[in-house]
Amino acid sequence: MKFQNSLQYYKKILGLEDIDIHFKLSNDTAIDWDDKNSRWILEYQDTGILFTLIHELGHIFYSQKMNYIYLAKKPQQYNSINMVLWDLHNTVVDSFVNYSLSNYNEICKEYFEYLDAVFKRDINPAHYHSYICGYFEFIIGFNYILKDQKEKIELNYNSFINKMLFEMQNVYGLKKEDFELINKQLLSFKKLKTTKNYKEIKSFDFNLLKLVKLIDNTRLSSQIELMYPEL
Repeated sequence: MKFQNSLQYYKKILGLEDIDIHFKLSNDTAIDWDDKNSRWILEYQDTGILFTLIHELGHIFYSQKMNYIYLAKKPQQYNSINMVLWDLHNTVVDSFVNYSLSNYNEICKEYFEYLDAVFKRDINPAHYHSYICGYFEFIIGFNYILKDQKEKIELNYNSFINKMLFEMQNVYGLKKEDFELINKQLLSFKKLKTTKNYKEIKSFDFNLLKLVKLIDNTRLSSQIELMYPEL
């Protein structure tokens, strides 16, 4: 009942009262469109961090704002997409979603609590791309989304980022030059964060993912097209 109440509360804040969202507790947190029943399905894992629930609602909110449903809904060719690239892509979209929520003071407080909790954890992702996802998300989140109280979590943020950098450089072989290019691309989020054109997000996504060098640019371009289908 607690989470149902939170769901209804934040639906109202985001102007989603009339949107049909089926909510269920799960071992994961995700949003997707149910074609059969013409409604959204919100699966929620109870981690004790409310922002994860708000964030999934944010995907619906942002997709409506951008008039592009695939910022919340999986594309038709989802099963043809490389899942490592999909996770990286999701992190990019998540950052734009989180920025769109940052205009709501009450949600900003929950976002701060989320970052504070994350930065206090020991990092132990199972896969290399999890480090990259975290690096993307938290560089953008701390520098370009979080508005207040940065000084309260700055030390933990710096420690968290440095641990990820160490792993990516010493275990996985990314070089200083690679991160200079990645950081430059992440910096461009600052100019794009208020875009009203999903194709600008698509371009940002491609230009960032190609710097990770998981696949060649031709194949990456094909994958990006699957992630951003034309309406």
